[in-house]
Amino acid sequence: MSKVHFDENELMIMAMFEQDTAENTKKELEEVLPYVADDMAVRLLVEQVISKMENLPDEQFKNLELDLYRPDAPEEEKA
Repeated sequence: MSKVHFDENELMIMAMFEQDTAENTKKELEEVLPYVADDMAVRLLVEQVISKMENLPDEQFKNLELDLYRPDAPEEEKA
């Protein structure tokens, strides 16, 4: 299985809704969709992340270091 690549915005979305596993994070993102339905750009971004997460193994998910992409992370820690 090839490695799934995410851009910085996608990682930030995942960090905001991160759960204990990739599958649970994906479910959390799916629950957000009705709340962002009116904002096409955000909706498309969330849908894109969900789509990519379909092929994301838990091993890779655990190695993403999503803490660095949380909106409240100190600037010096951000990638």
